[in-house]
Amino acid sequence: MSSGKAAGSHAEAETAAELLLHDGGNSIDAIIGGFLAAAAVDSGTLFAPLTILVAGVGRGARSIDGRPLQPGAGARRPRGLAPGQATPEAAFAAAPRSLSALAIAHTYGANKSMLALARPALLAAKKLGAEGRAKLLAGFAARGPRVLQQTEVERALLHAAGQSAGGVLMQADLEGVTPGDERATSFELGNGTTAGLPSWEPDAGVLRPGDAHRREHVRSAETLVVADAHGTVAAIAWSPDPEGILIPEFDVRLPGDAVPVMRGVPRVAPQSPRPAALPLAILARPSDGWYAAIGVSARPALRPDELRLPDGSLAGLLEELANVQRGTLALAVSVSRGKVQTHRIPGRR
Repeated sequence: MSSGKAAGSHAEAETAAELLLHDGGNSIDAIIGGFLAAAAVDSGTLFAPLTILVAGVGRGARSIDGRPLQPGAGARRPRGLAPGQATPEAAFAAAPRSLSALAIAHTYGANKSMLALARPALLAAKKLGAEGRAKLLAGFAARGPRVLQQTEVERALLHAAGQSAGGVLMQADLEGVTPGDERATSFELGNGTTAGLPSWEPDAGVLRPGDAHRREHVRSAETLVVADAHGTVAAIAWSPDPEGILIPEFDVRLPGDAVPVMRGVPRVAPQSPRPAALPLAILARPSDGWYAAIGVSARPALRPDELRLPDGSLAGLLEELANVQRGTLALAVSVSRGKVQTHRIPGRR
């Protein structure tokens, strides 16, 4: 019986996930460890917007919302930027929820401790000379999301993105913020097959008249999909921001997804989720013991009407998803009665 398989758009994440599966980890271990491996080598990943889907035998599909929040919790509305006034980079800094989302996923039945899952990432960060990033990863492995409230970390985040820097990130934005954890939205596809999708829209509130945005569209996502021989499938998507607000002490970046406060314009409510790409789905046909996790790069989301199996095969579905857009990579892992398969379909170039 196979220990499981992983497929990802990020090489380090996929390799780490495969190693964890072969070392006794399950799908939950693999997506967490894979994400942390990606965070070790990229400054924009650890605090990136993310979403997680999990499903399998005996459990319905669940979705975890790790998108960042509009900052400013517990604070009075600032005066805001005047028309034509230069916008400080710090004003775009969003409050991260990625660490809390990973912690919730870990409670879904991970076999390994968070320290064990983070250890390869720590070694990779140190090998790259990213000592600050390694220190932050070690803090997360030991303390979970509470690492953001550790004095040294909190001070660095507020110094880079708080009021003194022209941002609105507050201490309350770093305390006890809980990600969404809901049943995935379910759609019937026919022939006993259902699709589970994230329980929120990818582009809700992206643009409004008067908003000051650095970019017009949500960033594309990296994806990692995993299946283990016990019948659990899991998928994670995250959107690194290479131009995010740098926290130099730890060599990580906050995502620049917040909306700056403008004079005369209603502000986006603090603690409201910011848009992010969510190109994940889980397909299930419980009567056959068949589950599949799907991730597609360069897409903001997947729609239910795109997920019907055109010729009865998962490969046919991936071909259609990959060919909708140039350069799209469609990934899937499937498990049926202990047999695990990997599918990878590159789009047209």
